[in-house]
Amino acid sequence: MSYSLKEHIAECCRRADEYKLLYDRASNSDEREAYFLTTLRFLRLAENLAKGNRVLSSRRAARSRRSGVVR
Repeated sequence: MSYSLKEHIAECCRRADEYKLLYDRASNSDEREAYFLTTLRFLRLAENLAKGNRVLSSRRAARSRRSGVVR
């Protein structure tokens, strides 16, 4: 099953929320650190996916503007 980019971003955010809950419930400092770092990684991944989408969208728009110009 393939996912759209928006679905990937939403999944990363959902997983980050899950790990934040685990972080809040953890009593062991090593577990808390692992959950915290995993939360950050999912949030960074979502952010990078969103940035990549904006870059691709702007490149597509520029390409379509260039192709519409008669030379």
